[in-house]
Amino acid sequence: MRLGLVLLITGYSVFVDAETAWPIDYDDYSEDPTTARITTAPISNKPARKPSKKDKDAVVYSIEQFLDTTEEIWVYNSTEETNVTCRVDVIEGVDTLYAIVKRYSLSNGTISTIDGDAVLSSHPNLATVQDPPNEMKIESQSNSNPYETLIYMNENHDCGVFYVNYHSETHLLLGTWFELRIRNSSLAQGPDPVCSYYFEQYSSKQSVTYSYTPPCLCMLQYMP
Repeated sequence: MRLGLVLLITGYSVFVDAETAWPIDYDDYSEDPTTARITTAPISNKPARKPSKKDKDAVVYSIEQFLDTTEEIWVYNSTEETNVTCRVDVIEGVDTLYAIVKRYSLSNGTISTIDGDAVLSSHPNLATVQDPPNEMKIESQSNSNPYETLIYMNENHDCGVFYVNYHSETHLLLGTWFELRIRNSSLAQGPDPVCSYYFEQYSSKQSVTYSYTPPCLCMLQYMP
């Protein structure tokens, strides 16, 4: 074959860089986003806010760049309704069209593995044909897996916010959610604060259901 506990950071003033992230137009934020503080306000359990359609100034982030690493990529925070407590991806190869992905998930004390191709593509509302691919979908016989759309990535490509979705309103009952993913080398210090800021903004209508914790590292001993 070819080829998700919230990190609540307090005491930081997060300064958003000059590049434009996806607009969030579902709520009116009175704070200037360039000096907004990350707070510990409770997150309500409501449906996901979809990222706005792309405007001409929005940055499209290359999922190929995010996946182009020999490091493990961990789900640091997730709002997925699931019994999973740890998840990590190993990327065995990536180009402009495909990625070879091994995905390890820990649920109820059992580790499961998905080993297959991920097709890289562009979200129809969040990118254009002139933009680099910004999402992936792991292939399956039932073709029922969601799209994993990269909606923010930091400059070092070691932290990304993902919108996991189905492209179709008819599939909303299957659920959509957000994930903050980071590379293995970032685990010690935690995610880039700006990455955490964008994850909190996009996921503020949902509850974080699981996070990376140090015991998740035990999964590495089961990897070949």
